[in-house]
Amino acid sequence: VDQLKEWVAARQLWINDNIDSLSSITKKVTFIADGNVIKTVHTKGMLSLADTPEAPDKDGYVFEGWYTKPEGGEKLSIDEDAIEVEEDMKIYARYVEEESASKAEAIFVRGNVIWADITEGAYYPVFAVLPTDAVDKRVTWTSSNEEKATVDKKGKVTMLNTGKVTITGTLTSGESVSYVLNIYDPKDL
Repeated sequence: VDQLKEWVAARQLWINDNIDSLSSITKKVTFIADGNVIKTVHTKGMLSLADTPEAPDKDGYVFEGWYTKPEGGEKLSIDEDAIEVEEDMKIYARYVEEESASKAEAIFVRGNVIWADITEGAYYPVFAVLPTDAVDKRVTWTSSNEEKATVDKKGKVTMLNTGKVTITGTLTSGESVSYVLNIYDPKDL
């Protein structure tokens, strides 16, 4: 116990002496929307899609993307890969007026009939919205039976009971797609 106490005390002294050099290892990325900090991430050099917050809704506007400057700057493209962060940075949400935003015209899902194990709790559909460069890619998701399954605004289905439910995604342009989700319990097989 005395050795452990001595080690902890020595470690505390070392950390106090070296804290400035340690803080330079991590970089701070601050996400800002309409002047408000939405999220702060501390990273060791890479920023992934999982680190990126969902931009808050803004009446009459559509979220266009995250940019390196409030006006101008580069749009962050971290949909598939992580980006390198070399210094502390601020990232700004940019919005486009709803009327002038290009709208997605088609939506597709992988599979018209899906079987999902209720013990997994959730189902994440694979879907695509076209054209890919549209600004307004918003999809409104609905469930035909919310006692069996609910669906959030990103399309994640929370399975509540076994049975068949139809999940529908509708674009702001009015185009929609549906798939049938058959929720089963492996104990019943």
